[in-house]
Amino acid sequence: MLDLYRKDSDLSQKTKNESLGHLTVYTRDDLERMQAHNLGELLNSLRSFRYDENMLGMPDVLHTDPSPYSSDTVKIFINNHEITSAYAGSGLFIYGNIDLGFVDHVEIYEGSTSTAVNSEPAIVTIKLYSKDPAREAGGHLQAYGGSRGMNHENVSYAAASKDFKYYLYASRSDIRRTHYTNENYDISRDYKQKHALMTLDYKNIKVGAEYIDHKADPFLSLSMFAKPKDGDMSYKLKRVSSTMSFLDDDSLKLSLSFIRMNEHLNFNMDGTLWTTNPLDVILVTQDSLVTDSVDDVYSAKLEKKTVYKSNTFLLGANYIKKSLHDVNTYNNGVLDTEPTFVDNSIVGLYMQDDFAIAENQIITASLKRNQYYSKSNRAERNFHTFQTRLGYIATSKKSTFKAFASSMEIPTEQYALAFAKTNEIELLRLVDVSAEYARHINAATLGFCLEYLQNQNSKILIKKENIPRYYDNYSASVKYDYDFDPFNSLKSMLFYNRYHNPVSITHESVMGGFARLLNTYKKFDIYNEIDYRKIYSSEINGYVYNAGVRYRATQSLIFSLKGVNIFNSAATSRYSYITMNGLSPEQKSLYISPIDRTLSVGMEYSF
Repeated sequence: MLDLYRKDSDLSQKTKNESLGHLTVYTRDDLERMQAHNLGELLNSLRSFRYDENMLGMPDVLHTDPSPYSSDTVKIFINNHEITSAYAGSGLFIYGNIDLGFVDHVEIYEGSTSTAVNSEPAIVTIKLYSKDPAREAGGHLQAYGGSRGMNHENVSYAAASKDFKYYLYASRSDIRRTHYTNENYDISRDYKQKHALMTLDYKNIKVGAEYIDHKADPFLSLSMFAKPKDGDMSYKLKRVSSTMSFLDDDSLKLSLSFIRMNEHLNFNMDGTLWTTNPLDVILVTQDSLVTDSVDDVYSAKLEKKTVYKSNTFLLGANYIKKSLHDVNTYNNGVLDTEPTFVDNSIVGLYMQDDFAIAENQIITASLKRNQYYSKSNRAERNFHTFQTRLGYIATSKKSTFKAFASSMEIPTEQYALAFAKTNEIELLRLVDVSAEYARHINAATLGFCLEYLQNQNSKILIKKENIPRYYDNYSASVKYDYDFDPFNSLKSMLFYNRYHNPVSITHESVMGGFARLLNTYKKFDIYNEIDYRKIYSSEINGYVYNAGVRYRATQSLIFSLKGVNIFNSAATSRYSYITMNGLSPEQKSLYISPIDRTLSVGMEYSF
């Protein structure tokens, strides 16, 4: 009965917002029974993307070989505070495989969201919510270890009173990944991470603080020959945030946050720049690249919610300042006298109206204007962007229907300018149209989703490759869920995507799906999941089978066993590199899976 009450009162019921877009929720119950150790494990059963990594081994779910980073339009939040970066435009590269010991539930919105959510446009929004101290009350220990000597430990403590509550969390991870070789060069993605988080709530004031110390091997680094000799990467992130509510109905909110990330890159390899010019390849010597930098992000957001007759208005303004500074770069031991710097300020104004045309039908419309004051070592320009969105939502006891249409303008991120060797900031337009229908039939739910995405191409690519101004991308999916009872359920989906690869300038088709069974038998929680993905006309084809069991020995003691990618059959990712055939360079590819085969055992103890 206690478990049933806990499921019915799950915190995700309070935070999810159907008007934000096409939503996938991982509840507290899901995370525990799936034994989800890190965020990456949740990103393989979605229709529009999967967990993936770039050439540095960083999370990059929209990875497009050989682009160094492609997920700037994937935004990530913790307790409704956006995690972003002055250089990359997104915090996914460090939070994409964050440990989930502190997380109560996760919401993933695919497609465009309300203009009130993100400081800049996004096509994927991931929202993590930390555990509520009022529900935790006391201490909790967790530890697990497994394949290749990987291990993780975390501890948390929470307390709550009428007006004051707090939650403290700390973890340590030593993740040993599968190693690969290329011509006897070791390729490693091992990493170690220390993580601490704190939340304090006093009446209508919420305060958060976080610290991450992440050290990793550089995988392929930036070597165009895929021959990293040695090196390391490290990131130290410090974050503070606060949210204050005003007025009797808490309809006025002020959010403030500050993020500082100290970055260190140390690469020793053959060739740091891509080239197909034979002379350039012949003259390339062993390259070393050492760089240190400070990445700061300041943000403030003021928002007012007003209800008038059938309208719910949301009016807001936000300010965000992104600064990359104190950059020291050494190329082959020589100090760069013109270091990279970024100084961007964005002032945004937005409004949203949810108009109830009937008791169970809403038309939602939103508009946002961002004014940019952008300055870097490559470009300086002041400009503005617009984002608009229109949606219709109808709900009943037996069905839900959603339809959205949006238009977004996205400026070129700083990392893209650096690798494209251009000083021109471009505004690329995205149009996103989607519809979703779900029908509830007794204990089953049958759903369909269609999406059309049109993206504008960069002038650089148009001029260089003679490609069209716009690309059209299509997506279709069907899902089937069945609840046998409150503790035994099936979730499944099939999808098909057709899109244009902006690097290879080709049409690509992706087919895939997943099926997940969560079962409970007496004191045992049992988890089984299979995820499949195939890219046609490609070697990328495979499936991931995960399974786990938890034994609840007592109310405070749990033992667990889990296998990830048990048959070592996950779809791979492509990483292009160059080899020499006499005096002629040839492009080849490594195919490496972003998901390792891993077996782990663990325990949890509450006190």
